Amino acid sequence: MGWCSGSIIAEELWKEIEPHLPEEKKYPIAKKIYDVFSDNDADCWDYSEGSLSALADPESAEELKRYMTD
Repeated sequence: MGWCSGSIIAEELWKEIEPHLPEEKKYPIAKKIYDVFSDNDADCWDYSEGSLSALADPESAEELKRYMTD
């Protein structure tokens, strides 16, 4: 069973944290947040440009883009 609000919480945290991070730290921190929330059943990620999930899981973001344009 998934936890849709988990992805919402993670994205809200990211919006607050991301502006304070140096560029080289953004991916590893985004990946860690994404993995921890996903490992605890967060789902319903929004892979829009600039989102935590798009940065942490670029393959899924690209796959979704291809699906939406086909």
